[in-house]
Amino acid sequence: METKFDTATSPLKEAYALLNATDPGHLSDRYTDEDQKLVLAHAWDYKNPELIVNKLKELLDSINSDELSDNERYWRANILWFWNHHAIDCALRVYSDREAALGFARRALEIQPAGHPNKITKLYYLLLSGDVAGAREWQKQIDSEPEKEYAEVLFFELGKPS
Repeated sequence: METKFDTATSPLKEAYALLNATDPGHLSDRYTDEDQKLVLAHAWDYKNPELIVNKLKELLDSINSDELSDNERYWRANILWFWNHHAIDCALRVYSDREAALGFARRALEIQPAGHPNKITKLYYLLLSGDVAGAREWQKQIDSEPEKEYAEVLFFELGKPS
């Protein structure tokens, strides 16, 4: 018999309640659903405190990860990585703010879970840092679509001196 996860006793209980999630993986799924709605509507904006993705990010940032189970720690990091990953794009496309984008890229890399398949975050970081040669080397490791195609877009947009 499977034990039901008790969200009420978790340090993340407010996060679970915010997204009506039943466990850490479900919290991530619900976050992704909300995130993608905003992305598709071109409404994702890290400066809008009313967006549910930003409310969740603030909640997750306020929790000491040492207080969490390994499973909660993993999913918290994954959600925060995803938020920062999308904040990079928002900083560039909405606010034309390369410095903010670099900060988000740095933070995303710090918290990206080990073994995570996304390689675009590091490419953003290298390009925003001005390390075009390092970015070209890193690009060789990108072998899946649509990341391969997106990497070329990023080189076109960011691979030149600012």
